Amino acid sequence: MFVGDLRKINLSTSFFENIIINGCLYVDKSRLIEHFLEESSDVQLIARQRRLGKSLNMDMLWCFLTDREDYRYLFQGLYIEGSHVWETANSAPAFLLDFKDLSSTGYHNQIRQIINAYAFGYLGSPGCPEYLSEAYSEWKEGKGENPDGLRLLTELIYSVTGKKPYILIDEYDKLLMDNAGTDKYVEIRNYMTQFLSAGLKGNRYLAKALLTGVTRISYEGFLAVNCNIVK
Repeated sequence: MFVGDLRKINLSTSFFENIIINGCLYVDKSRLIEHFLEESSDVQLIARQRRLGKSLNMDMLWCFLTDREDYRYLFQGLYIEGSHVWETANSAPAFLLDFKDLSSTGYHNQIRQIINAYAFGYLGSPGCPEYLSEAYSEWKEGKGENPDGLRLLTELIYSVTGKKPYILIDEYDKLLMDNAGTDKYVEIRNYMTQFLSAGLKGNRYLAKALLTGVTRISYEGFLAVNCNIVK
């Protein structure tokens, strides 16, 4: 099933909204949303090589879930519009973190900036506990080695909205692949393991999380979280 014009194929964007609004050809992958929401695992992982549409699927999922703006009109005529999970659309905070451009020299600050952009509108809101605001401020002003940013973001959002957020992380392992065999690899690996474990493993403030990676992972201990690898 597809929507849009067969003669308009856009391979240069990963933004779901752009493709639908401009009437470009879109092969319906919206059933992924149903699979994600119904899967029993709270944290799921899609590991595939690049250029297979993972980023577009992540953006589609974000457009469906986020309550910051109503994108439900984008899904007109797609499978998910008639699904029993349609009521979940536009219902909760959802955060898409794109890690494909992280650099080995600035990844701490880059991750901090991504999280700060999402947290900014919630800090100081009614319902935000003072202790949590202080903890987040300390993390924000720190030197970057503290891996609690993702966990603090989810707790902050839940405290303010009463809703558990969805976390979507695209190409979480790209930085590791770029630095395999270098002196920075162990440092990056240790930080990312702690960062993801703190934010995703046993997090009572998290609704669900989905990660995409560019390499296949077997039983290596890089992710200290209970991920379900989508095959």
